[in-house]
Amino acid sequence: MPDGDVPDAVPVLATPDRATLRAVQTPQGFDRALLDRAHAGAVDRAGDERTAATDDSSLVALLGEPVVAVAGDDAAMKITTERDLVVAGLLLAARVEATRVEAARVEAAR
Repeated sequence: MPDGDVPDAVPVLATPDRATLRAVQTPQGFDRALLDRAHAGAVDRAGDERTAATDDSSLVALLGEPVVAVAGDDAAMKITTERDLVVAGLLLAARVEATRVEAARVEAAR
């Protein structure tokens, strides 16, 4: 489409090397006391979108505490919208069915 045909269009200035990118999942896991301390320590930043934390990891990092990445699982999805809930329900149903089929296979093999 010619420039100007798409509202709020922003030009792509560069494409990052995908090998350097990582998907980050929610939930993030922290000790409860550390997480409480991190949230309490950032209360004054919450009112300003420019300084507000975007997730628990950034709050913990603001304390100077280490934050590490670990391997995740696609099934550990964040449920925020009704669509997320529907997708999670479908994934759960598929997992339950796979478990039922495997149990029936094991039982038949006895």
